[in-house]
This record gives sequence, C-alpha cells and structure tokens, in this order.
Amino acid sequence: MSFDGSQSSVQSSPASISNLLENRFFVTGMAVNLSLTQFSLPRIENRT
Repeated sequence: MSFDGSQSSVQSSPASISNLLENRFFVTGMAVNLSLTQFSLPRIENRT
C-alpha cells in the first residue's frame, strides 16, 4: 500500500522531481568545476 501511495504522489508531482534532478546536476556540476579549478591552478602556477 505504501509503495502505491508513493507512486501516485510521484506521478502527481513531476515538477518537484525535475527540480530535484536539476538541483542535483547543478550541485554536481559546481563540484566538478571547483575540483577542475583546484587541479588546474597548480599547473598554471608551474607554467608561469
């Protein structure tokens, strides 16, 4: 019964799920950008 209830709630609120997915992608993207900048900074310092 609880699984059916969760399924109906998921189907009734697709916008919130898409928002959660977008937020997750945005957070992971920010983390990747931060890690890339941290890895690229020492390389730039070594070049100069």
